[in-house]
Amino acid sequence: MRYCLKFLLGTMLFGGLSLPCFAQWDVQYVLTKANCKEELPGGGEIKVTRATGPLGGPYTYSWNTGVTNLDITDLVAGSYTLNMAGGGIDTSVIITVLQGACDPAPERLFTPNADGVNDVWEIGNASLYPHLFVSVYNRWGQLVYERKGLYVPWDGRNLFELPVDPGTYFYVIYEDSGNLGEGVVNGSVNIIR
Repeated sequence: MRYCLKFLLGTMLFGGLSLPCFAQWDVQYVLTKANCKEELPGGGEIKVTRATGPLGGPYTYSWNTGVTNLDITDLVAGSYTLNMAGGGIDTSVIITVLQGACDPAPERLFTPNADGVNDVWEIGNASLYPHLFVSVYNRWGQLVYERKGLYVPWDGRNLFELPVDPGTYFYVIYEDSGNLGEGVVNGSVNIIR
């Protein structure tokens, strides 16, 4: 990511000549999103790969967090200000760290054919939700799979432990089985045999 600030410094007078003077700060950085709210706070990072001023260094850097290095780590989501000075000119850059998404992320298909590859339905980030509630329905709205608590990947069998037919199934996932009003993910999963 590249971020440049331009300042019109005004007109400089040299021996009666007026010359416009433009200055530019060049700031480039790489962001890492902060952990989602279900994880421990922090995890965000700002790594500045370039920070140069218009009139040469040496430069000094300081963040609104008190850190004087170019890189700051273990950040929560929010805005951070990098103050820079050098060559008699100073400026500030505001950089926003976003929060990562950790909602349950179900796979779109699986192939429960006992070949050892993609045999179960995985739900990404399920380990972050110890009270997950997963329901899967066939195209007629009949419940074919249900799981409360820590998620154990579904192997494509129904409530009677019989393999379900290939096709599209519809799921509803609640992040917390004790609070069905918030944190709902729904969609479809395809079974290919």
